[in-house]
Amino acid sequence: NIGNTIYGDTSTGNVGIGVVPESWFGNQTALQIGGTGAALSADIGAAYYSNNAYRDSSGNWKRVGSGYATRNMLYNGAHYFDVAGTSTADSAISWTTAMTIDNAGRVMLGTTTSTNPNAKLVIKSFSNNDAAEVRVSTNGVYGFAFFNAADSVVGSIQINSTGTAFNTSSDYRLKENVVPMT
Repeated sequence: NIGNTIYGDTSTGNVGIGVVPESWFGNQTALQIGGTGAALSADIGAAYYSNNAYRDSSGNWKRVGSGYATRNMLYNGAHYFDVAGTSTADSAISWTTAMTIDNAGRVMLGTTTSTNPNAKLVIKSFSNNDAAEVRVSTNGVYGFAFFNAADSVVGSIQINSTGTAFNTSSDYRLKENVVPMT
């Protein structure tokens, strides 16, 4: 005896532990745990884990209760970590993908794609331009690249087998033998 009642919906196959399960969309089968946690399988071949979120009978994501909502989707060999701001129970959810791990092993913050096949960590700015990337090249060169608002590289830290180069615009902190001008 675990002290929780298990509820089931024989027409949909949905199960709730400690809670009567929501009516989930279409062919999705869900396990709801303790009211706001859920694991479900979607008919597109995706698996979802969510907190404070469910898909209603029309296919829309909604909040179970008041507050923030989170969702992790596993699909096509990738992980998508989605977040949503706070709102009231049963309100519609607009997801923002906070982080993606694709099937090539790239970690992307603020985006779901990368245009650089050598990038292993991509950080997007709020304007959806690259802010920074950690790269690994086949020739062993490159470490970290910094981008401006126009998505152009404006600085980098390059690493190879013989050393590290800091490539940037002039920086007073890197100067030696500084003397005042007369």
